[in-house]
Amino acid sequence: MTAKVYTTAPGHEVWIAGYGPATNDVPALVPEHVGVELAVVAGLRVEFHVQFQFEGEAESLAHEADDAMEAEEPAFWHAVAGSVYHDQPACSLGNNIEPENRRPGTGGRMLCRECAKLKAREE
Repeated sequence: MTAKVYTTAPGHEVWIAGYGPATNDVPALVPEHVGVELAVVAGLRVEFHVQFQFEGEAESLAHEADDAMEAEEPAFWHAVAGSVYHDQPACSLGNNIEPENRRPGTGGRMLCRECAKLKAREE
């Protein structure tokens, strides 16, 4: 099975290593397992396409991907108007981003200083 991966923000492009760029309008075609991982880890929008379908399989996969996206927070996030991205749940700056201004991924920004300090403490 293949998946179409899109960015969630109009006007942004994400390069998916080995598969090319993905935008909000033009997807990158990836294997199913890569699509699931990108949906969960990076918070990208993924559509699954079944080549050989057994009864109920496509519906089951779609529900699993939706459930995984709801259950997992993105590993990286940034504010629409921010200059940095965040990757630490304990970061006060990252946690103060209002939901309507929060986007998954790095957005091509540098890591937040507070996140970097929290990460260094973990290591």
